[in-house]
Formats: sequence, C-alpha cells, structure tokens
Amino acid sequence: MDDCLRLTDNVWVIGDMAHAQTTGEQALPMVASVALQQGRYVAKSILSDSGVEPFRYKDKGQMATVGRRLAVVELPGGLRMHGTLAWLAWLTLHVVYLAGGRNRVSVIADWFWNYLAWGSGPRRTIIE
Repeated sequence: MDDCLRLTDNVWVIGDMAHAQTTGEQALPMVASVALQQGRYVAKSILSDSGVEPFRYKDKGQMATVGRRLAVVELPGGLRMHGTLAWLAWLTLHVVYLAGGRNRVSVIADWFWNYLAWGSGPRRTIIE
C-alpha cells in the first residue's frame, strides 16, 4: 500500500485493513476516527481527476467514559483530563455531534433521567 492508501490502481484500502503509518513510522490506531478520515480522503481521491496529496491523519484526541462521572480525555496538544470534568466534556461532545435538535433534547433528557434513577429499582433479575 502506498501513502495514498492505494493497494493497486483503482483499489484503495481503509480502516483496520490499512496499515497506514505516521511520519515517525508508527502505525495509526485502529479506531473509527482514522477510518472516517481515510474514507473521506479516498472518496476525494476517486472523484479527483488530478493527483492528491498523500494521506495525513489529523489527531483530534481521544475520549473514553469509564464510569459514572468518570472519563478520560487526551487532546493532541498534550492536555489530559480525568474525572467529572472529562465526563462532562465527553457528554457535551457527543451531544454536539447528534443531528437535529429533537435528538439532542431526547438524549439529554434520557441521560438526565438515567443519572437520577441510577441505583433505584431491582438490581438482580434472578431471585433465589
């Protein structure tokens, strides 16, 4: 595979199957953000009559929710957060990327209810 994600003429490889590397020869992580950027790049390559620049991954950082009011965030500039602030950043980012106002309101209301109702009700489904 070349640096334009081409295996051969008119055959491109993206996602987990593409062993793309950064300039430091380190393999890109097998996560959705890499595959999405590769997909956009290949689509642009296919539609372009002229040659395109080699693929370059733009690291937007990583976020993961670990538990109730607990998350970790690592941004490309080296900023790292954990705990409640990172959890709120995770929630905010995910709501921002939802399409439509009704979806956002629905998800926020659902999350709020689940946050308040957590721990209430039966916890076990099998009773001896």
